Amino acid sequence: MLKRTSILAFTVACSIGVTAFCADGPAKKAPKDPAAYYGRLIDEAKTVTKQGLQRLRKLTDEKGPRPANQIASISCANGSVYKQRPDGCFLASGVNPPGEVLTLTLKPARVGKVVRLDFPPDGSLPEGGPGRARNGNFVVSEVEIEPMRAVAAWASADEENRRAARAIDGISDKRENFWNACSNHRHHRTLLLTLDKPALAGTPLIVRLICKGGDAHVPGCISAAVLPEPSIAADVLAVGKAERDITRMEKLRRFALVVSLVGPPSADSPKELQIKAGDTIVALGDSITAGGGYLRNIDTVLAQHYPDLKIPKVIDKGIPGHKADDLARRFGRDVLQLKPAFVTINVGVNDVWHRLAQPHNENALAAYKANIAGMVDAAQEAGIRVILLAPTLIHENPSSEGNKRLPKYVAAMKEIAAEKNCQMVDLHSMFLATLKKKPEHLPLTADGVHMQALGNAVMAAGVLRALGVPDEKIEATVP
Repeated sequence: MLKRTSILAFTVACSIGVTAFCADGPAKKAPKDPAAYYGRLIDEAKTVTKQGLQRLRKLTDEKGPRPANQIASISCANGSVYKQRPDGCFLASGVNPPGEVLTLTLKPARVGKVVRLDFPPDGSLPEGGPGRARNGNFVVSEVEIEPMRAVAAWASADEENRRAARAIDGISDKRENFWNACSNHRHHRTLLLTLDKPALAGTPLIVRLICKGGDAHVPGCISAAVLPEPSIAADVLAVGKAERDITRMEKLRRFALVVSLVGPPSADSPKELQIKAGDTIVALGDSITAGGGYLRNIDTVLAQHYPDLKIPKVIDKGIPGHKADDLARRFGRDVLQLKPAFVTINVGVNDVWHRLAQPHNENALAAYKANIAGMVDAAQEAGIRVILLAPTLIHENPSSEGNKRLPKYVAAMKEIAAEKNCQMVDLHSMFLATLKKKPEHLPLTADGVHMQALGNAVMAAGVLRALGVPDEKIEATVP
């Protein structure tokens, strides 16, 4: 167990870490080795909350028991219908809207300060998952509880930029702000919410799930219960806070690490800054782009090191589940009509990942190449500079079936870049290089595809290099 002074030092560091730096580079009191310094603080935070985290993981183990469902009824704003299964869970059927607001009425069996929401997979749902999106996933933009409120949240799975805390931050009107259940692989997910005051036994409790992630990213199967154990409420509070602090420290550490991990810039990387004052950038892609993590990193670097250019924030046009043909269909609306100076196109993971159950298909690859080539042609005709971003990786194992297939798609993108004389960032190679060098405990992704802090930093570094931002400025950035 760490001494109380160590815990205090970590808390203080989390609150003042940014002030140890300035936009021009490290201040006098900045740590000599930021990566090691923040790594130590992260390790301390994980040690402090280790036992509580272990208890929460055991409690929410997919193969473990679940409490009896206490949902009496579910009503929906957009027409979804939920019917009770024999095991008590409620399963969606009928209309499948892009977004939904589920109002759950619970009748707690006992007094308690924790609401447990379970989302089990079901064979009738897409990909056999717990969600109604075509990849089996779901997201929750906000959870509202009456007559009390949630003060802490923890989930059995999430991604670095889409943690459970996003579901109780009071923001329900922004499509990109949500808890991502990362449930694409038929996994059961659990969300625990600590309340500000106890729910009373037998007194109706209203739990409202607002789901605005789009593309039917709505829970498909759900059960809920109020838990009476005070220790669980305390663990959710402590672990939830530590995860927020760790996320902050990871952000501070990642820029100190990323340049050394990804290898040197490619020979054709521009040596001078390509972006001019007021230039806009549109980022077109799938859920990796929709997550927004690497785009926020790009915004931060450009704002800190080129404040006089007043570059607008990158416009996020990522939609979960989309493939190259989806991007091509909306290219006019999401890119051409906006008339940006640059467009980044990141696509290919879903084109491979969603077809892993079938053998490699050369026709699908040809269609992928044709769709990207068409988008590049349309952009160049409109005077928009194109930066193609190769698909990243599918599982953090170079030998995975997905990573064996991705090189064909990367090669197709390289051929287009050469034919059309546009920039191309080989993110796939950058990720494989990072896998060889990164610390074992520092993941690139949350689920093999969707980015954690380090993965977002790698992607941002690739785009920034394509824009002509030198590595020393990337390293000196404070997120």
